[in-house]
Amino acid sequence: MFCFLSKIVTYFLYYSDVVNTSRKYSGKGIATYPNGDVYDGYFVVGCREGASGTYTYNNKVHADGETKDTYKGAWKNNMKHGIGRQTYVGVGEYNGYWENG
Repeated sequence: MFCFLSKIVTYFLYYSDVVNTSRKYSGKGIATYPNGDVYDGYFVVGCREGASGTYTYNNKVHADGETKDTYKGAWKNNMKHGIGRQTYVGVGEYNGYWENG
């Protein structure tokens, strides 16, 4: 399996060990990217993969206190793929099927 790692990982946490990359890692982990985005979910050989994972974008918190934009759902080969929910702060959300990002 090969996936394009579009973002460099600032640090990667798995089983309470902190490392500086998710490359070649398989299992559950939390990746924090240089822009402040965070992915919490499963990886297969360094790619976001699996039936459930949460990607939180590092955008500003909305004035009414809503949380940041998030995607919760399925991943395949580092892309949103399958059933998921994208929440856009102050705008709304999309619940449905994603295909290849």
